[in-house]
Amino acid sequence: MDASLLSLFMPVFLVALVHMVKPGPYIMAITSLAVSGKWKSILIFWLSEATATTIVYLLLLTGLSIIPQGFGMIFIFIKSAAAILFITIGFNNLNKELNIDPAAIEATKEKITKAVFLQTIGAATFMALSNPFNIVLIIGIIPAITDSTSFTLAEILFIRLTTLLANITVLASYCLPLFLLRKKLTPSVLKKIRYVASFAMIGIGVYIFINMLTQWDLYKTGLLSS
Repeated sequence: MDASLLSLFMPVFLVALVHMVKPGPYIMAITSLAVSGKWKSILIFWLSEATATTIVYLLLLTGLSIIPQGFGMIFIFIKSAAAILFITIGFNNLNKELNIDPAAIEATKEKITKAVFLQTIGAATFMALSNPFNIVLIIGIIPAITDSTSFTLAEILFIRLTTLLANITVLASYCLPLFLLRKKLTPSVLKKIRYVASFAMIGIGVYIFINMLTQWDLYKTGLLSS
């Protein structure tokens, strides 16, 4: 492997690790699913978000030097859709919990219907496109630590694989303890946790909506002019 690519690994990995550890909307979404025991939804969400984010990396880093000022207007519409979707998911989950007998929670199996599948993919995709921390990392931080605004396809893919490694490391440290902890909890406690997880999804939608109004990430990266 090219030595220039290997030299990118450690700085990108460390920055991505710190970026991932922050309790932003992405981590909140994954941990909310984890405490609810929805490992199938986590897998669908993670694969969808990772795929969409990879496309964002390719689009933004390939044309970083030619992105016009004010291009960020498109992200406003994406964020509004993401906010609505997460709030809808939160209220739907809350409604389901209100109709589940606490004594039956432990025996309840996660069912991935077509609607849930598409909703999870949609939420993950919009999350990837609207997450303000992703935008700052890709357009602001990565060019700063690599001292470059022009990247080859090999460099972009290597950077993305490095950030994915950091992503998996952080998610494992968050989710595995939560999955193990669930097995020791009573059905009534699990029901309360699911309530919290549902409100967390609503909170993610509210957070994205507030970010849509302030647009600090888009101003900081120059995608919107002040």
